[in-house]
Amino acid sequence: MDGKRPWYRRPLPLIGSILGLIVLGFIGYIGFNMVKYIYLMKSGKIPQGLTLEQISLLPDAETILSATHPSDSLISTIESGVNPTLGNPSAKVKIVEFVDYDCPFCQRTANVMREFMAKHADDAYLILRDFPIEELHPATKDISVAARCAFLQSQDKYWVFHDMLYENLSARTPDALALMAQRAGLDMQAFNQCVSSKQTLPEVDKSYADAVSAGGRGTPTFFFNGHKVDGAMDADHFEAMFQAAVQLAEQN
Repeated sequence: MDGKRPWYRRPLPLIGSILGLIVLGFIGYIGFNMVKYIYLMKSGKIPQGLTLEQISLLPDAETILSATHPSDSLISTIESGVNPTLGNPSAKVKIVEFVDYDCPFCQRTANVMREFMAKHADDAYLILRDFPIEELHPATKDISVAARCAFLQSQDKYWVFHDMLYENLSARTPDALALMAQRAGLDMQAFNQCVSSKQTLPEVDKSYADAVSAGGRGTPTFFFNGHKVDGAMDADHFEAMFQAAVQLAEQN
C-alpha cells in the first residue's frame, strides 16, 4: 500500500470526472437534437434552408409552445377586431403581436417581424394589435390612436406609417406624427380629424383589454396559434418559434 487514496476519493479527480460527464451529456444532447432535426429536414418535415442556430433553437421553441394549451375562446379573443395584417389568412400559423409603439423592445422586433413576414408571406399570417402601457410610456395611447387612424384609411399606408414610428422613438409630437402621415400619403384632413377626436380610441382600449385578458404583461407579446411567447426575439428565435408552431399545427 502506498498510502494514497483511490482516485474516486480524491476531490480534484472526482470533480473533474463529474464535469466531464456533464460536458459529455451536454454534447450528446446537442448531437442527438442535431441528428434529429437534420433527419426531419431531409424527410421534409422541416423546410430546408434553416441555419444551424435555428435548428439548435427548435427544441426550446417546441418546449415553450407545448407548455400551453390555448382554448378556442382565447384564440377568438386575441384575433378579434379589424386589425393590421400581413401574410396569408389561410396559413397554418397565425401570429398575433401586441405592441406598444413607444416600446424599445417592440422597435427591436419590428424589423425582425417585417423581414420574417416578407420571407413567409405565403405560410404565415400576422395580426398586429395595440397594447399601449401608459405606466411606462405616458403618450403611447395617443400614438396607438394615430396609428389606427392611419389604418382606417389604408392598410398599405398604415404599414408605411408603422415603420416610420419605429424609425425614431423620439418623434412623438403632433407635428412629427402629421409629417409621418403626410409622407405615408394619407388624407391629412381625415387623419387630423380622426386623431383630434380620438375616433379610434375604442378599438385601442378593446385591444388593450384583450391583451390583459390573454395574459399579456409587457410588450411585445406574441401568440403563435394561441401559444403565448413573451418578449423581443431575434431572427433566429423567431424562425425557430414559427417552425415549432408549424410542427405543432401538423400534429393536431
